[in-house]
Amino acid sequence: MAPRHPYLLHEMLAVAAIHLYRLHPNDPENYQRIAQDHQARALGQFRIALSSQNANKEASALFACSALIPNYYFAAFDGPASLLFNADPLGPPEWILPIRGCAALVGEFNNPLRASWIGPVLEAYGPFWKNTILSPEGSESDHQIQSLERKLPALMSNNVDWGIYDSALAILRRCFVISEQGNDTSRKTAAMAFPSLVSNGFLEEMSQKKHPAALVIMSFWCVLLNRLDPKYWLRDDSVLKPF
Repeated sequence: MAPRHPYLLHEMLAVAAIHLYRLHPNDPENYQRIAQDHQARALGQFRIALSSQNANKEASALFACSALIPNYYFAAFDGPASLLFNADPLGPPEWILPIRGCAALVGEFNNPLRASWIGPVLEAYGPFWKNTILSPEGSESDHQIQSLERKLPALMSNNVDWGIYDSALAILRRCFVISEQGNDTSRKTAAMAFPSLVSNGFLEEMSQKKHPAALVIMSFWCVLLNRLDPKYWLRDDSVLKPF
């Protein structure tokens, strides 16, 4: 499939170059340059394909590429802050926007995707969100999020839209319930679901405006990210390690 979709091919080569970068530490600049070049090409072509009128015909390739994009950034050559912020232009990091776009794509073209080879993957991840039940008793993390919900208004002015925070907290609670199922799939689902599902308004508050209340919520999301390590790829070399 990759030869038919250049963005997917470039993304695979970018991730492969990172592996080679780790295997050949005596020549890091060469593999770093190769990885960054392929990543830049992949992202540019991915965005065009995702926004085209024929995106539904490429849904499987777009989905596959969106699964690889976070891998690149989780082993990126920049510091851990690159997972959370984009310095220029100011806003969300580059890896979040593609997975948000593909989350929307899955919602829009759910049936054709489930009928494709991607179907078993969606079946593996889908039940985590659909079947997640918030216990009336709540877990320790659930109590902490509820406590956060009570304290957040003190960090807000009257002109802040509480609705976008309320929605983000509801998503965060469900993500923690999923993560606490304790396996690789549940942890990845939880960590990736939060930035995929929060509103554009909250993403702006968190990544662009850096509102204190949004950054506090972000710190809880960082806990979900931290649970991926050492379960995520590259293990000890992941940029998550400093978290």
